[in-house]
Order: sequence, then structure tokens, then C-alpha cells
Amino acid sequence: MAGHNKDVESRRISRRVRRMLPADAPTVASWIIAERPVPSNLALDLAELLYRLIGEECLLGSCIEATRSPSPVWCLEAFGVSGFLDDRYALSYCQDPHPWLALTLFSEAHDNHPVAGLLNHSQIAAGNANGGLSLVPLLWIQRPIDASEASGRELSMLGQQTLIRSHRGYRLNRILKEVPAAALPMFLAGGFLQLRKIPAGTLAPFLRMTAPDERVLVGLSREDVERGDPGSAIAWLFTGNRPVCRFTRAEQSVLLGATEGLIDQEIATQLKISANAVKERWRSIYERVESVLPHVFTQVAINSESRGPEKRRRVLAYIDDHPEELRPYSG
Repeated sequence: MAGHNKDVESRRISRRVRRMLPADAPTVASWIIAERPVPSNLALDLAELLYRLIGEECLLGSCIEATRSPSPVWCLEAFGVSGFLDDRYALSYCQDPHPWLALTLFSEAHDNHPVAGLLNHSQIAAGNANGGLSLVPLLWIQRPIDASEASGRELSMLGQQTLIRSHRGYRLNRILKEVPAAALPMFLAGGFLQLRKIPAGTLAPFLRMTAPDERVLVGLSREDVERGDPGSAIAWLFTGNRPVCRFTRAEQSVLLGATEGLIDQEIATQLKISANAVKERWRSIYERVESVLPHVFTQVAINSESRGPEKRRRVLAYIDDHPEELRPYSG
């Protein structure tokens, strides 16, 4: 028995959550093709399309990876993909929802459709600074799929937490999500409202495809939160503030890597820049914070060896409380 326990402990699972990167596109595409009815013409180019959309920040994604001790290899267990919709597109979809929204948006982007619904980085920045954004969580795929299994439940719960954490700090007007009818109770319990049913057999116009089962459009708006239950988990996403530091996109890229626990050399490798360039961006970050929020560095140790790490720790602690500082913003 003791030997069995020792063997179980030696294979202990560790998990981590990180941002989805363009390099993840081939793996993500293969999972989507395996789990969703992707049209053949889209399937051929899906990896290339996702590479472009992730790189242009039209799609946001989070990857959950696991390693089993003593192996140092991290393997993908689940991922989520989301985007922001053009307001007119979002309102039109609310009035007449159809199945397979994610595949519809991918197909429209693939075919350069003139009414493509996904916003690009500059449009997200403008919406975040002005009228607000329409968030649409598009895909969540995990293996094992069965949420009744312990590992499946853990992944589902981690996915819900990741959805909240990765979208905090945006100025949202609404959240929309297409879900299977069987999963509706779970989303209602999480704070979503049922908006419209999508009956089985409803046609997805752009794809010329139907769904065999009933689906439901759920969502939540800023007005719903203001007059309803502001304490639900999903309602936290409507608490975004305006950024104070206004970090540049280059500075944000370094901070995003640091919030994931990357060291400077790893950040440099990920961004394909030199280690000295990363140091320069940190220097710029410290100067910006010191000029706008001097209290963040109050009583930082004078010792030159500890001052840098302590400044970094304080900046990251501030960012953790103010995720709006890492979001696109132009206003």
C-alpha cells in the first residue's frame, strides 16, 4: 500500500494557465476540427486563420496545461477562445440567433466577409475607451470532456475561473454565449440570463448548416447587473475602470508575460526581442508608474540589489488589482 501511495505521489498533476499564442494555432485548430463540424474548406485553412486572428488579437485565448511529475513536459488539457463583436452584429445576433456562432465568425473572417463580426485590436481599444464592448466566449474544449469525472470537473471549474480572470478590466456592455440546452442550468446558476432559444434544426445562414440539438443564447448586460445581482461571479466582469498608467502596447506585452510568471529571458524569447529590450521596457514601466502613482514605490528598499525585484513585485501586485492597465485602450 505504501508503495502504491508513493507511485501515485510520483505522478502528481500540476496545472498552469497561460495566454494562447499564435504558435498554439495548429494544435487548437486540430482540436476544434475533432470536436466541431468544421466545413471542409475552413478546416484546410483553420490553423493559418487562427494564427492570424490570435496574432492580431481579434481572438483571445487561454490554455490550461498539465504536467505529471516527474515529467517536465507540459501538455494541453483545455482551452478557451473568445472575441468581441461589432455592436450592430451583436444586436442582430441577439434578435435572430443561430447555432455555430464561432464557426460562423471564423468562416466570415476566412472569406473576408464585409460584415465580419470580430473586432480587431484598434476597434477593441476604441470600444473599451468609449461605449463599451460586447464579449462573446466562443469555444471551450477540454479533455477529458466528461464533467462528471473528477478531472473533468476540475477542468470545468478552472475554465470558469479563467473566463473571469482573463476578461477582467474590459469595459463591457454585454456578454453573449451560445450553449447547449442541457448545459443551461449551469450557466443560469453562474449568473447568466436566458435570452433566446435556438431550436434544433435552426439554420446557420453563412455556413448553411443546422444543429441537431436545441441550443440557447444566454447573456448578461450592464443594465442587468445594475438592477439584478451584482454579487454573481459573472457580474464581476462589469466592474472595469479606466486605466491610469496608460502603458504602451510594448510595455503591456512585458507585463503580461511577467503576470504569467515568466522571467525576462523567457519574455524576450516569447516576444522575439533581446533581453536588453525587455530591461528597457521595465525601466520605462517603472518611470511611468513612479510619475503617475508614486505611492506604489513608497519606501522601496534603497539597496540596489533588492530595489529592482521589489519594484517589480509592487508593479505586478498593482496590476493584479487593476487588470484594466493591461487592456487595449485608446481614448
